[in-house]
Amino acid sequence: MIFWSVILAWFGVAFAAEAMGMFAHEFNAAAAVVLLLMSALLVRRPAIAPADAHQSTSMIGVILCIAGILMVPSHWTIRLFGVALWFWGLHTMSGARSEFHGKSEFRGGVGRSSPFAILAVGTLVFATLQYLFGNSLTSWYIGQGISDAVTGSGLRTMGPTFSGTGLVAFALVIIIVGFVSVPQHKLGVWCGVSAVGIVIVYVAYLIIFSKTQPEPLAVAVTWQQKVWHAIYPEYMPAVLAVVLGIPVAIFLSGASRVTWQRDEADSARSFALDPAAPSGRRGLALLVIPMLVLGVVLFVNAPGEKRTGKGTGGQLRYALYKEGFHNWMTPNKQRYGSRSAGMFGNLPTMLNCMGWEGDIVPTLDEATLADRDLLFIANPKDSLSVDTIARIDRFVEAGGSLLMLGDHTWRKSDEPGGDKVLDEAIQKTNIRFNFDSAYYFIGGWLHSLQYWSHQTTVHLRDETNESGCVVGASLDISYPATPLIVGRYGYADKGKHVRDPRLGYMDNGLLDKDERLGDMVLVAAQNVGKGRVIVVGDTSGFVNAIQTQTWRFTSRVFDWLGSTGQATVSRWRDVLGMLLLGGVAVIVVRTASRNRNIVPVACAVMIVSGVGARRWLDSKSTPQPLTGDVALVDLSHVGLHSMEAWRDDAISGIYLNLMREGYFSLGAKDFDEAQLLASKIFVTIAPSKSYSNSELDSLDQFMNQGGTVLLCTGWEEKAGSESLLSKYGLDIANRPQGRATNPIPNTTIMPNYWEVWPVMSDPEYGPQADTIATLRFNPATKKVDPTIVRRRVGAGQLIVIGDTKMLFCRNFETEDGAVMPNVQFFNWLVTNLIKQGAT
Repeated sequence: MIFWSVILAWFGVAFAAEAMGMFAHEFNAAAAVVLLLMSALLVRRPAIAPADAHQSTSMIGVILCIAGILMVPSHWTIRLFGVALWFWGLHTMSGARSEFHGKSEFRGGVGRSSPFAILAVGTLVFATLQYLFGNSLTSWYIGQGISDAVTGSGLRTMGPTFSGTGLVAFALVIIIVGFVSVPQHKLGVWCGVSAVGIVIVYVAYLIIFSKTQPEPLAVAVTWQQKVWHAIYPEYMPAVLAVVLGIPVAIFLSGASRVTWQRDEADSARSFALDPAAPSGRRGLALLVIPMLVLGVVLFVNAPGEKRTGKGTGGQLRYALYKEGFHNWMTPNKQRYGSRSAGMFGNLPTMLNCMGWEGDIVPTLDEATLADRDLLFIANPKDSLSVDTIARIDRFVEAGGSLLMLGDHTWRKSDEPGGDKVLDEAIQKTNIRFNFDSAYYFIGGWLHSLQYWSHQTTVHLRDETNESGCVVGASLDISYPATPLIVGRYGYADKGKHVRDPRLGYMDNGLLDKDERLGDMVLVAAQNVGKGRVIVVGDTSGFVNAIQTQTWRFTSRVFDWLGSTGQATVSRWRDVLGMLLLGGVAVIVVRTASRNRNIVPVACAVMIVSGVGARRWLDSKSTPQPLTGDVALVDLSHVGLHSMEAWRDDAISGIYLNLMREGYFSLGAKDFDEAQLLASKIFVTIAPSKSYSNSELDSLDQFMNQGGTVLLCTGWEEKAGSESLLSKYGLDIANRPQGRATNPIPNTTIMPNYWEVWPVMSDPEYGPQADTIATLRFNPATKKVDPTIVRRRVGAGQLIVIGDTKMLFCRNFETEDGAVMPNVQFFNWLVTNLIKQGAT
C-alpha cells in the first residue's frame, strides 16, 4: 500500500508542477488534487490511540492538509509549496497516531522513517528550485544551460519542459533528502539502487526522444504506431514521469521499512515519529522567515518612474518608422472583412490615448531621433545603413527606448546574410532573431506560455492569449537579456534559405529531428546603457484587430519603455536571492526532523510572500487609463458570444466598426472602473454574469458624465443584464418577434434583426424611454412594440437593442465582407445618438 500511495503522490506532484505533458492548467490542478487525495487514502495507518492523546496534533495535520490542497490551483510558482504543506500535514497526522501507539517505542526503542516527511521536504526544496527558475534570471539561464547540455549532444535540442530535467531533479532531490535525513547506513542500498534506476530511465528517455521520430501517419497503422503518435511529442514528459515514479516509489517504500534501534544521533537526524526527539535550535528555524521574505523581495523588480519626455510640457515623444514589411492602414468604410483591419495604423491612436505625442517618420536621421524618446521598428524590408545603425545605438545608449518587432523566417533576399536584417538595429543587445517559425501545439499558445515576473507581463494569464504572440520567430538570448515570454509547448521550425514560391522562406511546419523543442523565447528585454530595448518575435499582438484583445500587454510595453525601468534586477540581488533561498533549503533539510514547525512555516511564508510580491508588482505596474475616444467592449461578464475572431457568433465586426467611427476599441476582460470612466462607450452583448452593485454604480457614474452604454440582449439571454435593465426601469418582454427588418422611423435605415424581442419600459420608473425602432403591432397594448430604446441618464444614455445576435459577425460584418444594412444602421446609431449624447 505504501508503494502505491507514493506512486500516486509522485504523480500528484508531477501534475502540480505541470510536468506531465501538454495539459490545461485547470486539468493539472484538478488531477493533482485527486491524486494527492488518493495517495492519502491508501496510506496504511497504525492503530489509533485514545482520542485525547493525539487530538491536537491530528487537528494540526488536518489544517495543514486543507491549507495545502487549497494552494494547488494557485499560480505555478507557489503551488508546489502547497503540495509540500499537504505532505507535511499527512506526516503530522501519521505522527499523532503513532506517537502513542506504544510507550516502549520512545527513546531507545524501534524507529521508522516517514515517506511523507521525505516527500514534504523534497517537494519544498524542488519548489524552491522552481521558484528560482521562474524569478531568478541567473537560475533561468542555468536551467536552460543544463537542458541544452543534456540534449544538445543528440540531433535535437530541448528546453527544460521536454528534456525532463525538472522531473529528474525532483526525483534526485527526494533521494538526497531521504539519504540526509535517515541514518545513511540503514538506507544506503535503497539510495544507490534508486539513483541508478533514475539515471537509466533518463538516459533511455533522452535517447528515444532525441533520436526517434514517428513517420507521418499512413492510412493503415499498427496499434503500436497509433500509441506512439498519440504521445509524441506532447506527452513524452508524462511517460518519463510515469517511469520515474517507480524508482522513487521503491526508494520511499524501502525507506518506510527501514527500522533501527534509536540512539541520540539517529533520533536527531531522522524523520522518525518520536515525540521525545530533540526539538533543534529554534533560532536557526526562526532565521528561515526573514531569509525567505528577503529572498523573495530581492527578485521583485520594482517599476521605474515615468521619464520626462522631449515633447510639449514633458510629454513622451515617439517615432514610428514607416518603412517595413507592413502597412499603416486603419479600418475604413470602403472595405470590410478581416483584411480591412490594417496593421499598425492604430498605434498612433493608442499612444496618443496614453498621453504620448509623435508621428510616423519616413527616415531615421539625426534630427528625427534627437527629439524622440521611443523608436518603433517592425519588419524592416531593407538593410539599414551603417550610419543609421550607429545612430540607433547612440539613441538607445543615451536613454532612448527601442521596440523592435520581427516575424518568422523573413529574409531580404536569397543572398548570404539575408536573414540578418532583423538583427541590425539590436546589435548592442544580447538578443537575436532566430531564422525559424515558433509553432505551438495548442492553437494560440493557450496554456503554453511562461511569463516573467516583470512590469510588462506580471498580469498576464494564458487561458487566453493576452500577449498576442502567434507564429513568429523565436529569439536567441544571453545574459543579461531577460525572457519576458517563453513558449513552453511548441517547437522551432527552421527556415529555408532559398525562397519557395508558395511558402516563402518557411519550412514544412512540422517538427523535424534537428529542430528545437520547447521553451522558446518569444519576447525579451534588455537595458542598454541608459536606454531600454524590447524585442518581439511576432508582430501580431500590435496589429489593429488583435490589439483590441492585447492592449493591456502592449500598453504596459510602451509604459515600461517610457519609464526608467530595468529589465531585470541587478546581478548582486539575483545571486543573493539565490543564496538565501538555497540556504533555506539546506536549513530545512538539516533541521526538519528536529523541528516540526520549520516545514509548514517555510511553505506558508513562501506562499504569502510569492503571492504578495506578484500582486504588489501588478498593482504598481498598471498604466494610467487610456483617455479620449475610447470604446470598451465588455468581456468581463461572459457575454454569450464567441471569443474567437470571425466565427459566426463572434463580435469582431463591433471592434472594426467602432474604429471606423473614430474610436479606439478595446476588449475589457476585467471590469476596470478607472478605464471605464476614461472611456466614451461601453458595449455589452448578452452578459451571463450579473453586474454587481458597485459595477452598477460605476456604470451610472459613467453615463451621468456623458458616456453611452449599448446593451444587446434577447429575452432568453437577459438573466445577466436584468440588474442593469431593472435599475433603469427597462425589461425584455417574452414576445418573440423572429427574424425581421423594419426601417428606423423617419429614415431609410433598415436594420436586419436576427432574433428580436420587445424592449419595454416600466411606467412607474418615470418618463418613458425613447423609442428608437419598432417592429410589430401588439394587440394587448394597441401599440407597436419597441425593439430599440434609449434611457437618458444624466448627460449620457443607456441604449438597449432587444436582439442578442444582431451584431454577431454573421449578421454584421463577416470575415469576407459585411451585411451592409446593419453596418449602415450602426453608423447611423453612432452618428445620431451616441456622438450627440443625451441631448
